[in-house]
Amino acid sequence: MAERLKPTEVFDVDSIRYSNIDIQSKYEDGIENGGKWLMFIDKSKLDEVWANCCQIYDEEKLIGVSHLKCSTNFKNPRTNSHQSGAIRFYCGPASEEKKIIEIGRNILKFIPYHCITGYMIYKSNEQTKKGTRKTGQKINHLYKLQVPKREKRLSSEEVNKLMGNFSELKTCNISIKNDSSQAK
Repeated sequence: MAERLKPTEVFDVDSIRYSNIDIQSKYEDGIENGGKWLMFIDKSKLDEVWANCCQIYDEEKLIGVSHLKCSTNFKNPRTNSHQSGAIRFYCGPASEEKKIIEIGRNILKFIPYHCITGYMIYKSNEQTKKGTRKTGQKINHLYKLQVPKREKRLSSEEVNKLMGNFSELKTCNISIKNDSSQAK
């Protein structure tokens, strides 16, 4: 088996695709009018999670998933953050809510996921064509499944700003007298 590309080592395209023709052919109906479940993963863990997703896909555990895509280190102007990447699990048709929710739950059964918002979202291909939050889209998903929340990770700029504010604080000496004569 050929070695898989590591998303964080790719800089010239915005995403890489992973598919198996035998698996893809099982689920190609509905993909044209489909969409994808999205997991937003911190770049420090992206290569590891991507490899795990590809392996689970190859084991045919991701029932209903036609193929996978993953963000790379390409500087995409349509995204707000370059600290995380998106792993996309393509399935459809988007109009079949019950089926899509079932596929999403199955993905979560095999791939543990938590995020700042507390949701894994499903975005239709039609919504993707309209743009992202950064390009002005207010509603950027069709369905969502609740997942455990995680605290926001601060960017290096945010940490530096906080440290700068902290270092500017003035200190003063406060003396506390322990006057035992007043205690009765």
